[in-house]
Amino acid sequence: MLELLGTTLKRWIIGQSITMAVVGTLTAIGLALLGVTAPIALGLISGMFAFVPYVGPILASVSGILVASMQGPVLVGYVVALYAGIHFVEGNLITPLVQAEAIELPPVLTLFATLVFGLLLGPVGVLLAAPLAVVLLVAVNALYIEGILGERRAWPSAPLNKPASDEAAEECAGPRTRD
Repeated sequence: MLELLGTTLKRWIIGQSITMAVVGTLTAIGLALLGVTAPIALGLISGMFAFVPYVGPILASVSGILVASMQGPVLVGYVVALYAGIHFVEGNLITPLVQAEAIELPPVLTLFATLVFGLLLGPVGVLLAAPLAVVLLVAVNALYIEGILGERRAWPSAPLNKPASDEAAEECAGPRTRD
């Protein structure tokens, strides 16, 4: 189970890195097209904050809005619309597609984990909610669903040539014959 957990968390981090890169790139391009100063730095900030689900995009937009406010009130409206559009696309299209491909993490589970761990652990809980949700998802699936209920689960993070459980290994080996 620990090997499966490590592989799943690695895939989650790769998925998050892809999401962060896309958000940072889109933000930098959008801000550059709008003429906001320091678009690359603001894109990097936005990409880094994309690691924190739900709260990160709000925190990332603050710096861009403050920079735009120094250039004029009309630009502030455009920047707010840009950030809202990018994070709408990220939250409803990019992240679900990337994480569904990487680890099959349901978005509602991430939202629920963010609320629960945020209430239990405060800001640290919000930051660690998604990886903790991945750990709990793997643990419940491996220990309870496969271990106790005996149902076989296809793991997206399991290596292609290695089954996720011992029972699956026996099934893949085929029927045993007596010598």
